[in-house]
Amino acid sequence: MKITKLPNFLIVGTAKAGTSSVAKYLTSHPEVFIPELKEPRYFLHDVFEEVSKEDPMFNYLMESSVLDWNAYVDLYKQADSRATMFGDASIQYLYHHNTVIPKIKEKLGDVPIIIVLRDPVKRAFSNYKYQSNIEFLSFEEALNKEDEKKEKKYNSFWFYKDMGLYYNQVKAYIESFSNVHVCLYDDLIKSPEQFMGDIYAFLNIDNITAVDYTKRHNETVVPKNKPLQYINYIRNRFGIQLNFVPEKYRNALKNLFFQKNKEKIPQEEAQFLLPFFIDDIKKLEKLIDRDLSHWYTHAD
Repeated sequence: MKITKLPNFLIVGTAKAGTSSVAKYLTSHPEVFIPELKEPRYFLHDVFEEVSKEDPMFNYLMESSVLDWNAYVDLYKQADSRATMFGDASIQYLYHHNTVIPKIKEKLGDVPIIIVLRDPVKRAFSNYKYQSNIEFLSFEEALNKEDEKKEKKYNSFWFYKDMGLYYNQVKAYIESFSNVHVCLYDDLIKSPEQFMGDIYAFLNIDNITAVDYTKRHNETVVPKNKPLQYINYIRNRFGIQLNFVPEKYRNALKNLFFQKNKEKIPQEEAQFLLPFFIDDIKKLEKLIDRDLSHWYTHAD
């Protein structure tokens, strides 16, 4: 049977850099289809085979990922007949470039690649706060435990520092694909209309303006109290999904039990973390030809 609908562009990362908003904005375009399951993570199937069952996210990842090829293809059968662009927005593809790129080339060919990057210090803290649903360590303790989590074969979403070493990740995609669009979270926040206009142009589709760019998606939220943190930990640990609950009610439950994270990384912790990234940032600047000095001076 001939397969006619497959992803013909990918958003490969990075985590906590606004990719959920970018994907949602793109789905407002009549020519674009991204499955409701924004992150099928299909090309990570070999990576996930190595993830330890000790990882509190293990069951969640297994339940929420589409790791079978036929099931992956089926996601795109739901596309509207007007759609010409079919996307997969799985943010761990960037970090696992060595494993993922050959598989993408084999199955999809030389598809356009979108990469969204964020100040790695702020990204690390946002990632940590996002994990505070199931992360019981302080930020400093979590950073110090990162190597231990790697040794225990936790999945990469726990690697707050390592995921922010962008240079080799981005370089691998630029060298492997002929069309790679690297953009910055800073620009998404500053001017979402221009940011998305550049993406529409990259995908060679018409710009649209009837989109609510003030609405942010998958913002970091934290439990309102400790008991709720433990409940959420258990839910993730045992892969308990709430997909049977209609989305409007899921959102109501989320608002009842969680609140938006308003905490910024403490300046002393930012200054502690910055030396880990600075050489990588300066190499990245040259690679993508962008001034990233506001990252390594850590200026807001």
